[in-house]
Amino acid sequence: MTSLMKLAIVLLVCASVLAQAQETYVTDSTRQTMILKYRLGGFASAAQTIHVADFGALPGLVSCCQSFTGGSSLGAAFGVLGEFTLRSGLRIEGRVGYTSLSAAFGRDEKIGNEPVLDDGPLPRPARRDVMVRHDFTATIPLFTIEPTLLFPVADRTYVQGGFRLGIMGSTNFTQRETLVSPEGYVFLNGSAIRNEVSDPIPLAAVQQVHAIVGARYDLVSKRSYSISPELRYALPLSSISDVSWSAHQIMAGVSVRFGIFRPADAIIVRDTIYRRDTTTIVRRGIDEPRIVLSDDDSREESRRAGDTLYQTTLITEKYTKELPAPFDP
Repeated sequence: MTSLMKLAIVLLVCASVLAQAQETYVTDSTRQTMILKYRLGGFASAAQTIHVADFGALPGLVSCCQSFTGGSSLGAAFGVLGEFTLRSGLRIEGRVGYTSLSAAFGRDEKIGNEPVLDDGPLPRPARRDVMVRHDFTATIPLFTIEPTLLFPVADRTYVQGGFRLGIMGSTNFTQRETLVSPEGYVFLNGSAIRNEVSDPIPLAAVQQVHAIVGARYDLVSKRSYSISPELRYALPLSSISDVSWSAHQIMAGVSVRFGIFRPADAIIVRDTIYRRDTTTIVRRGIDEPRIVLSDDDSREESRRAGDTLYQTTLITEKYTKELPAPFDP
């Protein structure tokens, strides 16, 4: 598990080194260039879980079944996702979600010369050839993290590969052996059911790892959102418990993504405008003309036009030109 997690991290780092591609568009109203940051969304799928097994009993438990060979169950997989587009045309995607690896196994077995009881008012021991049914069900919730890469293969079509790292929730199982035929007989315990157990799965591998492969088609591909049918397969790289037991999963569903954009960095054009005004007056008591700054003011103005940001500093200065008064004896 540890080595696979490290491998997944290495794949993510290598992909990020490629750097994010700049998908852009120009707004109609402001003519600004908008750059895609990432896509956020969610997914939901029907999930067919196929169990491949070869065990008669879980560790530490009693079962008369020669071997459970597998079973299947239909469930769901859903969660949230985030996606980045890389310069090379690849896309890197991360998912956080939930699914279930629950199972239902069953096997009929014929047992010869089995000691049983005649199910009458006075049970009598006997030996009969009997048919029994072995049933095994397991509840296995799984919380998942999926780092994957998507490769474009055609217009709007991508193939996908990566890993699914899962943590089991509270796991439980139930097993029983039921006497099916002949009618009128029970096991030596006085019941048609024996070896019935309902407990947590012993030695359950809480950390689950699957390799993920799949494909998707962007059925609706707009600037702001996309809707994509997808088909994915999860190949188990770990066992459910300390026996030969693994869970494959086929998921068919749909994912939705919403583009998150930001304005492009503006080209800044700076300018400074001076506005000067001079008032001339006659002043007594001075011998020479002089100019005096009587008032000044400064303010900043910004205006964006398309991808250009105009920053203007407006400086206003008011001067008084003082002239000496004429000689008046």
